[in-house]
Amino acid sequence: MLGGRSKPICHQNAAKVLLWINGSLSLLTFLGCRVVTQGAWMQMKKPAWAGMPVLDMHILSDAQVASLATAYDALCDRELLALARLNVDPARRAMDEALSTALGLPDLSPLREMLAREPGLMGKSAVGQPTGKQAALLDSPEKEDGDQGEFF
Repeated sequence: MLGGRSKPICHQNAAKVLLWINGSLSLLTFLGCRVVTQGAWMQMKKPAWAGMPVLDMHILSDAQVASLATAYDALCDRELLALARLNVDPARRAMDEALSTALGLPDLSPLREMLAREPGLMGKSAVGQPTGKQAALLDSPEKEDGDQGEFF
């Protein structure tokens, strides 16, 4: 679910922020701020979170706000697949399409395809094979148990 752990906030702010945070452009920003650790895993240090750019809500038109709020209403109860499967996740595709439509951006499908090959999301090094739960996610179309399907 989008923002399953978030505190209640204004509906329109939730729509804009949660769609943005769970979209491919935000994930790209997230990966750019990561700290690579030993092996295939990564960490996000607290100071990097504070500097993460988010959608500037104050410059959006009323039509853009309404478009994102409508998309949020349609998507907020949908389950997200694990990030390693974002290229085949219909909910993430719909979020990216909503953002692209509202903000006048190009199709984000190529970005999702590239992000899905990101070694940090795949649970492998740039030259290795997936291991453990990450390998199981890639081999199985079923969603992993737990909250791996929630980005935030």
